[in-house]
Amino acid sequence: MIASGDNQDHPATSITNAVFFDETIDYVKYREQSRIDRTASDDQAKAALNSAIVDINHQLIEWIEAKKNEGYNLIDNVPSPMHLPEKYFIDRYRRAVYCMADALLAENYRDFDSTAEGHQRADSMTDRIDDYRRESIYAVADILGTHRRRIELL
Repeated sequence: MIASGDNQDHPATSITNAVFFDETIDYVKYREQSRIDRTASDDQAKAALNSAIVDINHQLIEWIEAKKNEGYNLIDNVPSPMHLPEKYFIDRYRRAVYCMADALLAENYRDFDSTAEGHQRADSMTDRIDDYRRESIYAVADILGTHRRRIELL
């Protein structure tokens, strides 16, 4: 999917998040940064964003509990490593959520067309979906402080 560049106004809606993140995910900012076109409705995009939040929060549950045990009740209070920018964890968290939401949208709303062009478009979306998922996985790995791994089957 390619961004259509429409200038339609989206409702200023925030998606409520877990208390640890002490913020809502700004839906408008997500749509501005998302590379998914506007064929997905606002309701579909909000549903994907909600699902992405749940998925990423679930992946981070042990990290969140560890940070709480260290006395950090909000992600905003978790200090960034010395060599990384301030708000590092928040930035990586948003990237994980946004990329996962993009993957969900692309996966659920890609065009299934029986023509040769439709098959080619679906194949190209598969690569893009994999890219979105990989970027989300990398962002979570960055938060957890684990190595990024990419394994290809031969």
